[in-house]
Amino acid sequence: MSVVADLIVCPACWSALALDKDRIRCTNTTCAYAAAGFPWVGRSPGLIDFARSIVSEQALTASSGRSAVARGGRAWQRLAYTMHHLSGIQPAIDGRAALFLDYVRQKEPHKPTILVIGGANMSPDSPYRAAKDMRFVMSDIYASAVTDVLADGHFLPFRDASFDGVSAQAVLEHVLDPRIVVSEIHRVLKPAGIVYAETAFMQQVHEAGFDFSRFTHSGHRWLFRDFEELRSGASDGPAYVGIWSFRYLIQGLFRSKLAGVLGHIGLLWLHFLDKLIPARFAIDSTTGVFFIGRKADAALKPRDMIGYYRGAGH
Repeated sequence: MSVVADLIVCPACWSALALDKDRIRCTNTTCAYAAAGFPWVGRSPGLIDFARSIVSEQALTASSGRSAVARGGRAWQRLAYTMHHLSGIQPAIDGRAALFLDYVRQKEPHKPTILVIGGANMSPDSPYRAAKDMRFVMSDIYASAVTDVLADGHFLPFRDASFDGVSAQAVLEHVLDPRIVVSEIHRVLKPAGIVYAETAFMQQVHEAGFDFSRFTHSGHRWLFRDFEELRSGASDGPAYVGIWSFRYLIQGLFRSKLAGVLGHIGLLWLHFLDKLIPARFAIDSTTGVFFIGRKADAALKPRDMIGYYRGAGH
């Protein structure tokens, strides 16, 4: 708890919190959470405005914070991770995360503070694990060994201008209103703070009932219109889109998620074809897009988007 004690506030009214051993209460007497309070879920504070969130306090506490979506067995997780690593997919993601960290270091070289939204399921070789020169706060809507705060991205329970960087890898497709979440990221970032996001584009439904949105590269840029762009692009290319499509074809034909996963793993070698495809073609057909940007005072205007498109056209 000491990791976040100086950063957290009530997610409903942004007032200070009183940290009791049984409940965490808002100090604003007019706030509903002054009386109701927030639960502790294991060692993590459950700082979610349950009145507005998709997350239910009853379900959260009854499950002890376990994910509502099955995460699979460790053996399958490790095999899938190993195959992704060998194919180059995971190293590319980790490379973009490392680039984000470099931008943060340029902004704040002395122990910067970084918020990771959706940090409960971090890859084993994530550069975040090795960045000992930084202070990380891990938030998610479910508990894990690394979760510091249980939080809903629509109502982040952190003070204004608290973080030098905010990371949201594979998050924004899983929130009800991505624009609200991005505005919250903007709020909690310090001036000139850095944001990094990877979001699904041409990818089938995953995370079951917690999957809501998709973004083209241009649409993703408009989503982050309150930020100056530092780097952006496609996460992969048409070959990996095909692998995902084949996975769901096999899954449907055999009525088996396991068959789909095995088909996915068996075709990962095709991802190497994406290395042969120019960026302007990949950006039109990619499973996801990424954006690294700096908090700005002025937003893009609609007319700024006319010439932004970087694809190959049709």
